Amino acid sequence: MPQVIHSRSKRKRTLINWVVVIGALVITLAIVGFFDWRASQDKAAFNSAMQQATLLDHDRRYQDEKAGLEAYLNTNPPSQYRLGPYTVLGTISYQQRDYQGAINYYEAAVASNGGKPTEYLAEDIGQAAASAGDNATALKYFKLAIQLTDPKAQGTDLGDLKATVKNLESKQ
Repeated sequence: MPQVIHSRSKRKRTLINWVVVIGALVITLAIVGFFDWRASQDKAAFNSAMQQATLLDHDRRYQDEKAGLEAYLNTNPPSQYRLGPYTVLGTISYQQRDYQGAINYYEAAVASNGGKPTEYLAEDIGQAAASAGDNATALKYFKLAIQLTDPKAQGTDLGDLKATVKNLESKQ
């Protein structure tokens, strides 16, 4: 008789273990599914905001474009979806001769890229700083752009960047 009790107890533990394992699996799949769904929603929102910005830019409705991108950024999207909007906002500000605003947006783009500037962002910050008359900051960022630029990349014109640096150094 003790054998039977032991056998029933063992089967009950096995059944409970299987229920726990299956439950954990279902919960894991639900969590993964949620994050996958959320990622697709984030990407769709980004694509929509950038498409709308492109249409407004085409129509030269820069204030509406700026307002739309700022509204998108106010939704607190994941960092990988902030680089593009901040860069576009920096370009709009630069074109409107709001050079400090452009620098602020470009620096926000760098922050959204994990604090790592791209060669283009470094050059954009340098250009905005130079236009604002801040030659020291411009020089810093143009030199950084030179360091980040792959000399073998097609379409790269390091000569212009180096000439700009030389020109700024001569003014100091």
